[in-house]
Parts: sequence; C-alpha cells; structure tokens
Amino acid sequence: MTQSAAYAGPPDTPEAGNARLRQVRTFIEQAEAPQADLMQMLIGALRGRLFIGAALGAVLGLIGAVVIFLSVTPLYQSQGLMRIVARESKILYSDADDSRVRLFDAFVAAEVNYLGSRPVLDRTLAKLQAAAIPDLPEDVGGLAKMLTVAGQKGLVTIQGKSESAPTAAAVVNGLLDAYAELRLEQTEGQQNFRSQELAAREAKLLADMKAIDKQIFEVGQEYGQDAIAKAHVNKITQIDEIGRRIDELMTTINQLETVGFALDADTGDVEIKRSMLLDNSMASMTYDRAKKAAESMALSKRYRAGHPKIVSANAEIAVLDKAIEERRAQIATLGRTGALTQRDQTEKQSVEELQALLSKLQERKKTLEAEALDLISRIVKLGYLKEERGQTRANLDQTRAALEEVRVESRNSSPGVTEVVARGSVPDRPYEDKRKAMAMVGLMGGFAMGFGLIALWGLLRPTVRNEKDIAALGTSVASAGAFTAADEPVHALRNMLQIALSRQEAGRGRILAVIGAGREQGVTTLARTLAQSFHHAGSRTALVDGHLEKPDMSAMSGAAAESGLTDWLLGRRTDPLPVTLAEGITLLPAGCNPAIRDHSLSPRDVKQVMEKLTVDHDIVIADCGAAKQVLSSALFAAHCDVALMVLRWGIPMREARSAVASVLATSRKQVLVVLTGKPDDAVPPWAMDIVNKGRARAMTLANGIMEKWTKRS
Repeated sequence: MTQSAAYAGPPDTPEAGNARLRQVRTFIEQAEAPQADLMQMLIGALRGRLFIGAALGAVLGLIGAVVIFLSVTPLYQSQGLMRIVARESKILYSDADDSRVRLFDAFVAAEVNYLGSRPVLDRTLAKLQAAAIPDLPEDVGGLAKMLTVAGQKGLVTIQGKSESAPTAAAVVNGLLDAYAELRLEQTEGQQNFRSQELAAREAKLLADMKAIDKQIFEVGQEYGQDAIAKAHVNKITQIDEIGRRIDELMTTINQLETVGFALDADTGDVEIKRSMLLDNSMASMTYDRAKKAAESMALSKRYRAGHPKIVSANAEIAVLDKAIEERRAQIATLGRTGALTQRDQTEKQSVEELQALLSKLQERKKTLEAEALDLISRIVKLGYLKEERGQTRANLDQTRAALEEVRVESRNSSPGVTEVVARGSVPDRPYEDKRKAMAMVGLMGGFAMGFGLIALWGLLRPTVRNEKDIAALGTSVASAGAFTAADEPVHALRNMLQIALSRQEAGRGRILAVIGAGREQGVTTLARTLAQSFHHAGSRTALVDGHLEKPDMSAMSGAAAESGLTDWLLGRRTDPLPVTLAEGITLLPAGCNPAIRDHSLSPRDVKQVMEKLTVDHDIVIADCGAAKQVLSSALFAAHCDVALMVLRWGIPMREARSAVASVLATSRKQVLVVLTGKPDDAVPPWAMDIVNKGRARAMTLANGIMEKWTKRS
C-alpha cells in the first residue's frame, strides 16, 4: 500500500522577538477550527462496510417489501349518481332571472351537505351493521373516510372506497337508502302537526254529519221533507173543511134552538143544510178536493203556471168542484120537493144529535190541528237540520281540501326533487392498488435502513478506518504511514524514521520502541522487517526481544533456546550482553530462563541494556509487545528516542486512545503511528456522487423552505 501521510516534525524552536510580536503572529497564523461535517462522518463510518451495509439493506429491503406487499390491500371504489331536478320550469343557468338559479344552487348544496351529515351517516352505519356487511368501520368517522360526496349543479356523485368490493357498493347504496328514509321521515314530520289537526277536524265533522243524518231519519222517518209538507197541507185543508162544517152545524143548531121544532119558511133550508152536512158523498168529495188543492199548491211552487202537472191538477179540482155543486143541487132539489121533510118530526134528528155531531167534529178538528202542528214542527226541524248539514258538509269539504293541500304541498315546497339515477355496483377491479409502489418504498427504505444501521454502528463504536482518524489520538501523535507485506512501504517508513531520528542529539545510536495497541497487531513482524530495512540501508542494527512473556521475535529468528536478556539479568550486569547475529542483525533474545518475566525488569536494567547496545549500533529496535498488556513496554518506551505505535486497520478507537495514552504517560517524546493489515476500501466514486447530489438537493430544498417561511413571516 502506498504511503498516505508524512511525518510532522517536532515543534519549531522559539524565535527571537518580544512576546507581543509572537502573540500577534500566532493569532494571524491560527487556523480556523474545522466544523463537523455530518456527511463526512457518515462516509467515514461506512468506510470498509459498504458491502455489509448493502447485504443488510438488501435483506431488510426484501423483508420490508414482502411485509408491505402483504399488508397493503388494494382499494375498490363504487359510485352512485343522484340527480336533483328543479320543480319550476325554465330554471336554466342561462336564465336572466338568476334569483331562482341561486335558490336552486343553494338547495343542491344543502342536499350535498346533508348527504355527508352525521344523521345520514349514523343511519347508514346502523343499516349496514344490521345487514352484517363485512369490513365495516367501528365508528362514523371511519365511514365518513370511506365516502366522498360531490355535487356539480344538479348531479350529485357518491363514491365509496373499501378494501372489499361488495362493501364499497353496500356503503354507497346504504347511504342512498338512509338519505331517502330520513327525507321521508322529515317530510312526514313537517306534515304531522297540521295534518293531525285537519284529520281530527275531518273526523269530528264526519261524526257531526252522521249525528245530523240520524236526527233527520228520526224526525222524517220514512218520509221526506216534501212528503211531510204535502201531508201538512192536507191536514190544513181538512182542518179548514171541518171548520166550515162546524160553523154550518153550529148555525143549524142555533137556528133550531131559536125557532124550535116548528116549521117555517126557512125550515126547508135548514133541513137541506143539515142533509148536506150529514151527506157522506159530500164529505168524501170535499176531502178529495182539499187534497187536490194541496197538491196543486205544492206543484205551483215547483213548476211554472202552464206546466202539464199544474194544468192536470187544476182540471181535477174543477171536476171535483162541479161534482160538489151537482150534489148540492140534488140535495137542494130534494129539500124543496119535501122528500127530506116528509117524515115525522119525531124521526127527525134532534138538537142533541147535532150537538153530538158537533162535538165529534170539534174533537176531530183538534186531532187534525195536533197532527198539523207535529208536521209543521217536523218541517221546521228538518229545515234546520238540512241547513246545519249543508254547513257541516261545506266545512268538511273545506277541511278535506286543506288536508289534501297539506299532503301535496310538501312535494312542491322545495325548489327541486331528488331522484337516484344509478345505484352503486360491485366493482370488478381495484380502483387503487399501491402494493407494488409501497413494496418498492419498503425495499428502498430497508436498503437505506441497512446502510443507516451500519453507519450508526460506526458512529457509536468508532474504529481506526483511515489515517485521518489518527489525528483524534492526540496532538503529540503523528502518522508515519501504512505498512503491508510489500517492501516499498517499509522502506518509505524507514526513511521517515531516519529523518525523525536524525533530529535527536548526535554521538550515540538511536533507539526505536515498537509498541502495539493490542495483541495480534503485527508488532514483531514490523520490528523485524524494519530491522532488515535498516540493515540493507547500511545501518548497524540491533534487535531486542523485550516481550519476555511471549518471545515471538526470538522464535522467528531461531534463537528461542539461546541465552538472552533473562540470562543477563540473572548474571552479573557487568557482563557483556548475550547477543547473537541473525542475517547480519544483532539480536538480543528474550532468553530461555522462565523465572524472569516482565515484572522482573527495572528501569535501570532497560537503560543499561540500551546504552550498551547504542555504543556499537546506529539503530536499536525494541520489540515491546502490546501496550498496557506487557509491563516492559512502558520501560522501553521511556528510554527510546521515538515510540512507534502499531495499529491494525479497524481497531476500536477506544483501544487506540488508551494505548497511546499509556505510552505518552511514560515517554514525553513524539509518538509515531503506523497502520498495519489490510486497509478498508474507500467509498466508491459513484456512491460519493450520489451522496453529494442528494446533499445538494436537500440543501436547495431547505433553502427554498426557509425563504418561503421568511417571506410569510
């Protein structure tokens, strides 16, 4: 891998000049603190994890797409049409008189609003629940969301949407039926008060008429008013005739009582009158004439004078008058000839007989007068009842007309009448199917969620992903490069270290402590490779295996069984160091004495070893193992010229900071960091283009929203 950063040297030496001038220069050259870029943080968190994020996003996207596709149900829509027709003719929208048009429009708008009102929806929901329609909402609010009512002039459209096709049609038809029922109930309710009053009045008038008819039947019985009037006229005629006979009889009685029974010149006339009074034929003809006269008088009130019925009646009366006159002439002739007076005077009727006849006639007259009075009372009562019945009938007709008007006026009281043009039908295909679109949204959302989870994981648990992350380890830490198995990066790292070590004081060899941030960081491999690189560059190089717990350096060099540092510590410290040569490099093995471990080393021992090695060598490289895990690493770091911290790509940032802090706690010199292992792949250019375009569009949209909000404010 190529080198990605250069070594930053030690701080510049203090320059000449007063303190105020240095402060001004420091202020001028002070760099502006960089602002945190969230997008860059996300990109850094995704570095090396794109394939993991893509795999996780694909799995989550597929799961989300399947779940949403199965959970989203297509919507079915059914439609019903209702037309509102104006009652008045010529109500057109091109009419010059727009007052009627406005009234009709207001009526249409009111009907549209009433279709979507709470009473209609309550009735609709109750009807649908009673019919056991499936997939119904629990309340009226859910039913209102399923229905859409729109009106345009006289045409009203009712649309019902549901996840079930039969339910969509049932909702539309239920709304139409509920609307019709409520309108009918309202119309009946509006008519109820007046119709009840008029119906009660009609029933009362009918009862009154029945009572009047019953009284008429009781008074007139089987005869009508005309028959009773005719009978009354006959009774009056009979009363008049009996009155005349009574007068004649009283005159005869008075004459007989005055003159006695002696015959004089007037005796024949008296006898003739008595015979006439007592003659039955005369009485019958007189009675018949009275009836005919009564009939003629009744006919004269109905017909004109020349009517045949009146002429016939007058002719009958004339015949009766002629017969009466002839009978009177016959009786008078008999009286003058003495045929009526030849009997013995003792056989003649006495005054008592005439008085008895008079009393009978008077009784008869009283009876006729009582009957005539009863008849005239019936006539008067029948006339009153007939007049009252006529008034009652007129009131009944008027009441019935008003009742019919009330029943009919409801149909004419509104500007228009509604009729259902088309009822809702069961749709055969979905109106709205968002399953594919929502599944695509779920797929994209799951894909984005996968990347988001990986990015969130990277933000919450940051790791060393690239060389820029080394800046977060501290101001005294600098990046020395990246190391792999290739030779070129190692030689570049050697050159950087030579430059850094050359700035130290001259007159002795340089000490380089190679320390790992943790186990398995490649510390031993890097130390051995650097030693070989320094050796090839002509430097006298020495290697120290300072990891006494696990002497990997000694094992790699084939000196695991040879004497080393532990043996030197057990002997006299004035003895030479038990070093050995391996490929031209001086090696101080860890030793084969297991009794000596890291805790047996002291700072004086490490210092003495390093001073002895730096006398004959240009560069001394100490393999110190992992910081905070190997006790000797802190001692070697304290006596080295440069501490080389080895970090593997992807190590948690927390472990890296802890390792650097432990080295800086013992060594006040600069720490160089080198990255080992296979680095994470950078974000592809196409992904960066997508991110940059999305960020630009988001910023443009946000700026537009802010401008609109500012203008509105």
